[in-house]
Amino acid sequence: MRGTDGGPWRRICALPALWVGLLYDDTQLNKAADWIADWTLDDHAYLRNQVPKLGLCTPFKDGNVRDLALQMLAMSRTGLQKRAIKTSCGKDESVHLATIQEIADTGVTSAESKLGKYHGVWQHQLDEIFRLFAY
Repeated sequence: MRGTDGGPWRRICALPALWVGLLYDDTQLNKAADWIADWTLDDHAYLRNQVPKLGLCTPFKDGNVRDLALQMLAMSRTGLQKRAIKTSCGKDESVHLATIQEIADTGVTSAESKLGKYHGVWQHQLDEIFRLFAY
């Protein structure tokens, strides 16, 4: 979770919004608790060890971590919409999920995008990453 407290503003806002949508709505909280109720300690250890290596492509149960992310985002969005707290632009707080929704939809994480550029257009040079991503 450390990667979410750095970076562009829109991503910094996304993590708290995700958790608020899940934890501040009893229906979504109970749904999430039921969803993971049968996950074992081994399941948690597996995810902790494999997700940093394989990202959203990490196989898990009958799908992959991307499937989990999409389901988690849907539950959070529902919770935020039910809260109906509006931003200064008049939109509910689910607007803050957009940046991580895009990652879940495409299946491409920020790290994978940067690695692609490093091996491609940046030609294994790190100068661009420091220039473009200095927050």
